[in-house]
Amino acid sequence: MAETNPFEGPRIANSITDLIGRTPIVRVGKTAAEAGAVAEVLLKLESFEPFSSVKDRLGKALIEGAEERGEITPGETGKDRSEPC
Repeated sequence: MAETNPFEGPRIANSITDLIGRTPIVRVGKTAAEAGAVAEVLLKLESFEPFSSVKDRLGKALIEGAEERGEITPGETGKDRSEPC
């Protein structure tokens, strides 16, 4: 298994969206071994996502996809569909 430095990458982000998908993963070897686990146990800390949700990556992908298809324009806010045209 390849080891990577958990502190690689930008320590200061240019945008909150730069942090999406960089969810920390923590090895709990000692605790798992004490509980009798024979497998490597990892915890993915989704609460460390910018908006504290596993849905951050999905939301970003939906927005980027709509921008690529020309359905929305980057930087513009959406029109409330309940407002009269």
